[in-house]
Amino acid sequence: LEGMFKALRAEEAIDNPTGIAEAYNNIGVGYYYLKDYDKATEYLLRALELQKELGTITGLQQGYNNVGAIFDFQQKYPEAIETYEKALSISRKLGDRQLEASNLANIGLAYSKLEDFKQADALFEQSIAVREAIDDKNGLAHSYTQFGESLRSQKRFALAETYLAKGLKYAEENGLKLAKRETYGSLAELYLDLNNPKQEAEQLRKYIAVNDTIITV
Repeated sequence: LEGMFKALRAEEAIDNPTGIAEAYNNIGVGYYYLKDYDKATEYLLRALELQKELGTITGLQQGYNNVGAIFDFQQKYPEAIETYEKALSISRKLGDRQLEASNLANIGLAYSKLEDFKQADALFEQSIAVREAIDDKNGLAHSYTQFGESLRSQKRFALAETYLAKGLKYAEENGLKLAKRETYGSLAELYLDLNNPKQEAEQLRKYIAVNDTIITV
């Protein structure tokens, strides 16, 4: 964080609001990774307010998405949904379909955590449709898995398994290690719910194997 604060002071010294907003955002993300969520929220909101003043549409999209993620992590799901929806509106104005799909999935996840599964299902289906239209293989792997997780929460186990299998297929065919790890973990939980210890153990074995190949910094 020390370097980030130095960058902030440098931008303040030359009165560069765009640079100041970027520095606030970077500091907020830094605090997020340090698990200081109050400080993260403080600096991300500072960045967002400055982006509003500047009218920088791409900066606003990023700002709303980051603040939504903090609310989501703090289990403030209504606030997360409201903030993600602002990011979604901007993504659509920008015509950025990849961001649009990501925003839809984030909102779907928040509704799933609120157990508003009707809304969640509709949003996951929209996210998948957009990602299919733009052939976003990485995004599809994650969307299918996220939808499968939501269906598992609803105890719709057969359909959950179908979507998790779709997510795994995309992940395996395209060498997406993070997506594979996510899906193996979800499948292990599904088979735990189904009281299938053999399959649960197999998915956990695969989860550990792929996890060992991922270098975390």
